[in-house]
Amino acid sequence: MKQYQEEGGPATRIENLAGSAKDYAEMRIDAFKLRLTEKLSILFSRIIFSLIILILLGIACAFLASALSLYIGDLIGSKAAGSLITASLFILLAIIAYLMKKKFLLDSMVRLFVSIIFDNENEEEKS
Repeated sequence: MKQYQEEGGPATRIENLAGSAKDYAEMRIDAFKLRLTEKLSILFSRIIFSLIILILLGIACAFLASALSLYIGDLIGSKAAGSLITASLFILLAIIAYLMKKKFLLDSMVRLFVSIIFDNENEEEKS
């Protein structure tokens, strides 16, 4: 940041004021860029972490579904029927998830974005 002299006539003072205003505006822009970068980094890291967890849970569910269909197939004597019963359970879960999407997905995503964007601003206001 440049140091402006206080001495001089009105023209010098106006130039100093204009220079200070320009420096202030540049610093505010830089601060905004840093906050935006921080918030986007947090957002993308949470998205990537969530995707990794979802992929691992999907793999686990696939193995559990396979084991469940084999178990049910052994109990009723038909592996095809066991697979159909397991598929029916997953279809039922998918319908329930679709019906509850607003409560579980949309509202939680909005809360997540609001917490990421506004948490640091509240902390800055307190200090």
